[in-house]
Amino acid sequence: MKKKISKTLLIILCSIVAGFLLLLIAYLLPTDGMKNNVEQSTVILNSEGKYKRVIDGLEYTTLDNFTDSLMLSNAIYDGNENIIDKSMSVYRYEIDDINKSSEPIESLNNIFTNKLPQTKTTYSRYWHGYLIILKPILMLLDYQNIRVINGAVQLLLVILISILLYKKKKEKYILPYVLSIIMLSPFTIMMSLQYSTIFYISNISLIALLLLDDRLKTNKSYIYYFLIIGIITSYFDFLTYPLVALGFPLIMYFILRDEKSFKTNIKDIIVNSFMWGLGYLSMWIGKIIVGSLLTSENVFKSALGAFESRTSLEAYEQSINFTKVVKENLKYVVNEPYVLMILIFLVVSVTVFILNKNKINKEKLLKIIPFIIISFMPFIWYLVTANHSYVHSFFTYRILVISIFAFLTCIVSFIEIKKKGD
Repeated sequence: MKKKISKTLLIILCSIVAGFLLLLIAYLLPTDGMKNNVEQSTVILNSEGKYKRVIDGLEYTTLDNFTDSLMLSNAIYDGNENIIDKSMSVYRYEIDDINKSSEPIESLNNIFTNKLPQTKTTYSRYWHGYLIILKPILMLLDYQNIRVINGAVQLLLVILISILLYKKKKEKYILPYVLSIIMLSPFTIMMSLQYSTIFYISNISLIALLLLDDRLKTNKSYIYYFLIIGIITSYFDFLTYPLVALGFPLIMYFILRDEKSFKTNIKDIIVNSFMWGLGYLSMWIGKIIVGSLLTSENVFKSALGAFESRTSLEAYEQSINFTKVVKENLKYVVNEPYVLMILIFLVVSVTVFILNKNKINKEKLLKIIPFIIISFMPFIWYLVTANHSYVHSFFTYRILVISIFAFLTCIVSFIEIKKKGD
């Protein structure tokens, strides 16, 4: 136990140091090329506005150009502060007008036009780890080309995971996985920097799991795998739908397991989830501590204020409750395309289920229990982060993909697939 604790603390400490150093390197990059590409990108942002829908009339395809503009502004900031201050405070320019300062697209435009007075502001409570990737990319590509590359890479990841499932002889789980990806609205994700982070973390984590499963199992290293995913999520994400970075790998973990002990399965859910949460919170607290020590800003105060706000039961100056939060998120999932796909899947699955009902046994029933438990995770998240999940339901609804993936996996678990030669 002491060895595990020591190794866990070492991983967390090394991650904080590595995260800090990577940001320092990113902020050493010249911003001239970045600025040219971001200036070209403003044309798209201006035409689309803050919350354009990729498909008119479908709310679940809403883009978050508001946050993307902040990310681009953060990436091209080139003030005279020292490199440590810039990397920890994450400055950007904002219009010096209380009525316009909350309009990041206008502030981004103003960086290039200088029509209005502007001031610098900070966003220090997050690591903003995405900058170590976004800054180099912006030296080469503008916003539109990033979207094209996003789409291609994300499609390749889905294909690769499907191939790996097939090679692992888990091909019957390909359809539940793909349907879950569709529920995320991939065409929207590819067009948004904000949404792409968790998509990449979740799916690259699945690839790592499928490739390293035997080694992780042999070395009993799964606790460190989930710890590292939590750390990476905290480092890169802007608090979008981070729980998916736990839910997807956790579901895949049980797809690959043949454990039939109820107690062992429950223990694995608790331990792996705890390690992910430990990684997430430790990395976030690490940013608060490092930021407060190396800059003049009290990052702890800023983070605490945000935490209290995002977990409160108030939104838009009115009281909210758990039921309202769930309803607000469910409305994006309960739409005709998704419902139709899932209904078709259910009809086919139930038909196969009936044909195989004589093969259902206690072992199969025990195997689906972990998926049932995991399916409730989004609702726990909504309970804890009520304000954030209500206000930002147009992207936090994606957390419900965990329930969908787990539910579809339960159904498929009962289906027997016969191969040639069996």
